[in-house]
Amino acid sequence: MLAARSFAAPARQCLRQARPAFAQSAFRTYASAPSEVAKFKGTKGNDGKYTVSFIEGDGIGPEIAQSVKDIYSAANVPIKWETCDVTPRLNPDGKTVIPDESIESINRNYVALKGPLATPIGKGHVSLNLTLRRTFNLFANVRPCRSIEGFKTPYDNVDTVLIRENTEGEYSGIEHVVVDGVVQSIKLITREASERVLRYAFQHARDIGRKKVRAVHKATIMKMSDGLFLSTARELAKEYPDIEFDAELLDNTCLKMVTDPLPYNDKVLVMPNLYGDILSDMCAGLIGGLGLTPSGNIGDECSIFEAVHGSAPDIAGKQLANPTALLLSSIMMLRHMGLNAEAANIEQAIMKTIAAGQYITGDLGGKAKTYDWTQTPSLRRTARILAWSTNVIAGLCAITFVRDNLVRIDVIRGSSMSPTLSPTVHETGAEDWVVIAPVRERPPKIQYLDGRAFVAEEEQKQGEGVRRGDVVTFWKPHRPEEISIKRVVGLPGDAVFPKRGYALDPEVVRSRRAHTLDGLPEADEDAVGASLGELELGRVVVPFGHVWVEGDNWRNSYDSRDFGPVAKGMIEGRAVKIWRGWFDWRDVGDEREKKGRSRVIKGRGEVPKVFLE
Repeated sequence: MLAARSFAAPARQCLRQARPAFAQSAFRTYASAPSEVAKFKGTKGNDGKYTVSFIEGDGIGPEIAQSVKDIYSAANVPIKWETCDVTPRLNPDGKTVIPDESIESINRNYVALKGPLATPIGKGHVSLNLTLRRTFNLFANVRPCRSIEGFKTPYDNVDTVLIRENTEGEYSGIEHVVVDGVVQSIKLITREASERVLRYAFQHARDIGRKKVRAVHKATIMKMSDGLFLSTARELAKEYPDIEFDAELLDNTCLKMVTDPLPYNDKVLVMPNLYGDILSDMCAGLIGGLGLTPSGNIGDECSIFEAVHGSAPDIAGKQLANPTALLLSSIMMLRHMGLNAEAANIEQAIMKTIAAGQYITGDLGGKAKTYDWTQTPSLRRTARILAWSTNVIAGLCAITFVRDNLVRIDVIRGSSMSPTLSPTVHETGAEDWVVIAPVRERPPKIQYLDGRAFVAEEEQKQGEGVRRGDVVTFWKPHRPEEISIKRVVGLPGDAVFPKRGYALDPEVVRSRRAHTLDGLPEADEDAVGASLGELELGRVVVPFGHVWVEGDNWRNSYDSRDFGPVAKGMIEGRAVKIWRGWFDWRDVGDEREKKGRSRVIKGRGEVPKVFLE
């Protein structure tokens, strides 16, 4: 009797219950997949910032949400938050819906960050997570799982990405009582939804540099439903000849992954809804649990990034929660928005804090509170260093060494002491530094070929001798014919010393070792060395010009024979006095500033920021 029963009516009834965010009708629909899907459409406001909707969530949600806000503020991320409340309400028809103002906020901003939401178990309670996915047609759930240095687990080599179809399958919500004691749940698979998530998986593999996509399925048993998903994957793979495609049974994937996860590190795994839910949580267990796992729900119009762990009401308000998952999810959000430099800065700060092991929460084996973890000096200082670092004003170039694979070049147009800056960011490979070209009236153009650094324009011949890992600063921008390079040998990785200027050996920055460039005659105006001690990552001191910090003032003095650069350095939160190759310590700031606030040192020319713990 059950086999003959028609399932069409209950399926249609359940599909109508979801409230779509953009569909014109009451039916749940799927648009045809474009060549590229789910690209961020947001733009900056007049204040130069993106607006992001923030669903803080239940239980521990507000605590970990505050951690994200604190770190983003310290790192100066160009984002402002718009708080949303998704507490369900009953509409006039008696149905549970999300408040209209929250839907409008997410639709307007195109992106949201979400803390954990609680859903009571039992009849009549609708999952808010499922409601959000349906409301905004969030068709793909992306779950990266990567081992974290400093937190020991049975595996230290996990680095896989799982993409789960997010809108149908067994989680379509199509359930009904057939007769007393018999409940039926329908698994819905459509070609349109399958093609859309599969296309995104291939696109995402390209974006993150992975060459293999694997479909995980049970088509041997679910011959029609999973068979449709698998056949769609095979057809679509023909459109991506640069990506290798294969398929594997779900049970085989689970068995092999817990035996040896390494073979999955070069792949993007894509699968139907239920399989993705189970497999992604299993992978989270390989790296330490859901408290270390980010997640993103991707849609064509907007995307929501979330912490996938529970709301933990038993520890809510006690400052015991670990904010790592929400922070890592926010990093996924930044990359989705194209803010890759900011994402890398915060991610590196988080990883360094966990690896240090001093300020970690109880689930990671530590004793720190949520607030302690966020306010730890190493995390906040690293976020600040990586965000702003220390400006070095070299002739007409203001150069910020942000990290070992990112250099910010601010080009000063004109020679006045109140210059106009035109920021340009250049990214290189993991071990590359850049050659900074002389500047006239335009930003320097930089080329990177096979990991080597070159000056793109007329000084290319002089730059060809620069090796990977070297740092070169060209001086006297108005007289490029006088540029010459002198390599100082016998130093770690070698250092490059231009005719007029100073170059910091990148190995010193990365290893924080003290280093001295000596053997350079003090009397020679064109070559003045300096002793540098305990450099923090990304901080640069240039010993040229007469410059010092005194009290609350930023004072400059120049050699009349050389317009010269102005240099400002910070070591261990102190100002550094630099004058013809030597430096001295000057404490700045009061107790209020040492708690984490910033002071702008005022004066002529570039105004650097001093950050104190």
